Amino acid sequence: MASPARAADGSLTLLTGWLDHREDLAALLGVASDSSDEHLYACAVHRWGAGADRQISGHYASITLHRDGTLRLARSPWSGPSLFFAHHGNATMVCSIPRPIFAAGLPRRLKPGQLNRLANRIEPGPGEDHWYEGLRRVPQGTIVTLDGKSGGEHHDAWYDPHAIPPLRLPDDAAYERRARELLRISVSGALSRARKPAMLLSGGLDSALAAAEVMDQLPTGARLPSYT
Repeated sequence: MASPARAADGSLTLLTGWLDHREDLAALLGVASDSSDEHLYACAVHRWGAGADRQISGHYASITLHRDGTLRLARSPWSGPSLFFAHHGNATMVCSIPRPIFAAGLPRRLKPGQLNRLANRIEPGPGEDHWYEGLRRVPQGTIVTLDGKSGGEHHDAWYDPHAIPPLRLPDDAAYERRARELLRISVSGALSRARKPAMLLSGGLDSALAAAEVMDQLPTGARLPSYT
């Protein structure tokens, strides 16, 4: 994680991962287009509050500390770094991996029945301990708010793929054009962060289509290493 970004209200934000469509987001927020991901996210939380993650596309986990001591923990939907938290003594600990939380004093005790849950692939529900007693994990597409005064905990599972409005276009060609445009935007965002781009080929159509779009956007004569 980089240094925390400070928003206009004095809140501090840490972010691991990255944000997509940075220039569009910066324009919406009225900040410099070369702002760091942490700064863009901090400004988004200041502007839109609980609705900030609905305005953002990316692969990230974030921690925002408000001036009143409230902690806002969030993860992007579908993918993104993990984010764990635990209360121990008078402290609340948050980290992208559990090991530092145990090193800070949380006892490493498996939940009763955890091995059975693992064998049956039963994931913890909202507010449940994750594998170890007292250790929680922020689910994907969720904001967890921890009240520093009352100790209360609120989960906002804001992302619901079933709630996305249906898209209706006039014909098959229009759907193909829109799919290609979305692929172009996604590849452009990925290449903007890549130093040595490469492609993992699965043998299906998706990776081949992505590889073709990457080649179209790479400089003339560039090679794209691929792996299977």
